[in-house]
Amino acid sequence: MESKLISQEWKKCNVTTSGKDKIVQQASLRKKISEHFVSKAHKLAVEHAKILKKQTSTACIDKMNEKFISSTTRIFNTVYSLAKRNRPFSDIESVIELQVKNGLDIGTGLHSRHSESKIVEHIAQETKKELFISIIKNNLKIGTVIDKASTISSKSTLTVFIKVESSTVASSEISPIIFVDIVELDAQDANTIFQSLLGVLLAVGFDTNYLKLNLIGFCSDGASVMLGCKSGVSVRIKEMFPYVIIWHCLNHRLQLVLDDSIKDIKQVNHFKVFMDKIYCIFHQSNKNQKELNDISQELSLDIIKIGRVLGPRWATCSLRSALAEWRNYPAFVYVVLF
Repeated sequence: MESKLISQEWKKCNVTTSGKDKIVQQASLRKKISEHFVSKAHKLAVEHAKILKKQTSTACIDKMNEKFISSTTRIFNTVYSLAKRNRPFSDIESVIELQVKNGLDIGTGLHSRHSESKIVEHIAQETKKELFISIIKNNLKIGTVIDKASTISSKSTLTVFIKVESSTVASSEISPIIFVDIVELDAQDANTIFQSLLGVLLAVGFDTNYLKLNLIGFCSDGASVMLGCKSGVSVRIKEMFPYVIIWHCLNHRLQLVLDDSIKDIKQVNHFKVFMDKIYCIFHQSNKNQKELNDISQELSLDIIKIGRVLGPRWATCSLRSALAEWRNYPAFVYVVLF
């Protein structure tokens, strides 16, 4: 223990030389320094200093990381709140300004609406990943619901949903329907649609073995490319996944029945021709639209846009659409007559 103690000479910085001339004094100092470097006390002091330096850096970095993580978490929570309430990302600036005034530390970055869109995308991807991992882990049965749609640029797309069937869901409750993805189609044939659907399901974590055991339903509209009995998408799915049940969408079937029914009603056909003509007149001419708006103001009416009527993409039986026709009808008649 004696050898591990620092001498008073070194402790109080009173190291002195021996000898009278300079050469002897320098030799004496070099000897004392050499002996001190190899002493156990010096080695312990050096090791202790390294440990303290390392601990200080680590603690400092951890403290900084904790601060950054805390501020980033506040930003993520704020963005998630805006997205959940369907608020525009431009609101983020005023919300952050309010939080700063309330004394919250929200950092200096991730404050723009472009950053918020990336944050929402990240949250959605992580949530989606956890959701499908949970479905696969619990070995739940699923059914697919698909539909074709066209973008504003007239590109064909495929929208994919899955319906999850779980024993934990009560009989009075509706099984959840989850949006999976929307993909652009290179072609609209059955093989392209089938490969796109399979690619979407594989991309979210389902493998072929899981789908063979747990894919129990396929639903789409009644287009021949979807439900064709010889080479439709349903036939290809049935060949690969034998337990699947093919189902024609009931909403689409109801619309087809309604379309067939109104063909036998003369008055409805007259109304359909009238609305189609009105649509063509005002949809393609800004001048006519302005005239219609002026007349509606004279009649104290609010024009409600309803689009083309009595087609498979128009909710004919909806109360909102019926009220739109009822309220717009006087202005339409006035334009046609005068």
